[in-house]
Amino acid sequence: MPVEIIHSESIIKASCFRNVKV
Repeated sequence: MPVEIIHSESIIKASCFRNVKV
């Protein structure tokens, strides 16, 4: 799995987590 995909997915998860937390 390319690093770009992992990086983008981690960003998406972080943004989703922030949205749910806020």
